Amino acid sequence: ANFYSALVQGDFARTSQVEHGLVHPGVMTMWAGALGFRLAFPEYPDKHPQQIERINDTHEVLQDLGYSPLALLVTARTVKLLLQAVFLAIAVWLMHPLFGTTITIVGILLLAFDPFLIAHDRLLHIDGLLALTSFVSMLALLRALLNHHDARYLVLSGVFAAFAWLTRTSGVVVAAVVALVFGMVIWSQYRGHEGSPAPTLLRFARPVAWWSVTALLTTVLAWPALWVAPINTYRQVLAGSLQMARDGHEFGTFFYGTTYFAEQNLAFACYYPVSLLWRLTPVTLVGLVVVLIGIVVRSRAVVPQHLRVSLAILGGYVLLYVVGMSVGAKKFDHYLLPVYPVLDLLAAVGIVGAARCLRIGQARLRPVLVCSVVAGVLVGQVASALSTAPYYLPYFNPMLGGTGGASRALLLGWGEGMDQVADFILSQPDGANAVVTTSLTPTTLLYFMPESATVT
Repeated sequence: ANFYSALVQGDFARTSQVEHGLVHPGVMTMWAGALGFRLAFPEYPDKHPQQIERINDTHEVLQDLGYSPLALLVTARTVKLLLQAVFLAIAVWLMHPLFGTTITIVGILLLAFDPFLIAHDRLLHIDGLLALTSFVSMLALLRALLNHHDARYLVLSGVFAAFAWLTRTSGVVVAAVVALVFGMVIWSQYRGHEGSPAPTLLRFARPVAWWSVTALLTTVLAWPALWVAPINTYRQVLAGSLQMARDGHEFGTFFYGTTYFAEQNLAFACYYPVSLLWRLTPVTLVGLVVVLIGIVVRSRAVVPQHLRVSLAILGGYVLLYVVGMSVGAKKFDHYLLPVYPVLDLLAAVGIVGAARCLRIGQARLRPVLVCSVVAGVLVGQVASALSTAPYYLPYFNPMLGGTGGASRALLLGWGEGMDQVADFILSQPDGANAVVTTSLTPTTLLYFMPESATVT
């Protein structure tokens, strides 16, 4: 709401909402939400020219203006989903030359039916967009390397890297991976050559510049606050991100019976690797295990030679992201969402590799067996997604105990099921005029209660 008003009013400094409690820029999400306002409630800035100071007041403001907050949320979510669909189509286009038809199809279906990704992609929030933009940036980088540093793919990678860190500051991990990749390529080119490294550095100056300049320009162009107050905007984001990493969450993070705040110890340092095991589906986990086995035993059937560089870079990205996030004091499982598309793709390599091993030999039934294995894997992924529908956030790996087991290990849910709570309240005598007190942020319940009810 504030971002859309600032755009319409030309108050571009206000397109930075960091001072309103949004620690991360959230720029791409706010663009999607602003377009939702434009389509569903274009006159909002005229009817409410002020900035909303408290996020939880947004529902009341819209309701006082005679507009349904839920209708607006649906429109904004739809815009975001369409934007993500475009990004996913770009990812498919980039994946196909790198991994081939079969891996691309299996990988994109594993990604599309990953319950944890579904849960966040459908929200008007930042993590789903961060995951997809980071994924596209990494795929474009791989295409650039495959095509001798083709400027088109370097530009595309830079654009989506900017989209990533404009969404959440942790997207800067993409820049770190790009720097490491270019550093390793430059070193490998220089190694074994006598004399000055200057020629090698000069040869790679252009591709590095294409990526860096594109990412910088995209960052500035996509965030109007940087047009008028670049230094102040940068300081706000940096200060907020560092404070969050240092101080932890105000309510703490539950992990195996203990609520952690800003303290760091060996047990809490394992939070993200453990949360991955809980959140990944059995299909993805099995695929990843097959890839690891293929790498260890150097199986060319599972991990073909032409895929090894791509897998090394994607694996390095996952490792760097997990380690980087583990350093901070504030930990939530959804902060690791950007590694899930990559892990689904790596799992697809393992699944297709395992099927490729079954094809060895001349047995007439082997093609049928291979197709059956791949189809079974995809059915298993779809079944994982449907097992908790329509509430996808509480999905947890059944191999570890499912939701029941996870309740003893991790924090569950973001308020799913409030529609059922509202239905129960409204079914009671005079339920439409009920006074409801909840320890949760009341917004989720407010969407399902009439104006006559009071929710605090």
